[in-house]
Amino acid sequence: MDTMQLTSLLGWCLLLNLSLLLLWSGLLLLWADGLYALSRRFVPIEKSTFFTLHYALLGAYKLAIYFFNVMPYVALKYLM
Repeated sequence: MDTMQLTSLLGWCLLLNLSLLLLWSGLLLLWADGLYALSRRFVPIEKSTFFTLHYALLGAYKLAIYFFNVMPYVALKYLM
């Protein structure tokens, strides 16, 4: 696999991961109570803990996207 193919792959992965991040954030903002009610069926959790956990995981996912998709993509696209 050459650098052009790897850059293309990273670009598509970045697009997919940003789409998932936007979907997750949108669901949490627009359908928060429904998402909590759905999750409460499977895991007995308090509402404040639920939202704290989701916001922490959103932050961790955003950092993972930055370090594993954005940085390598920029390095390959503009520095090579």
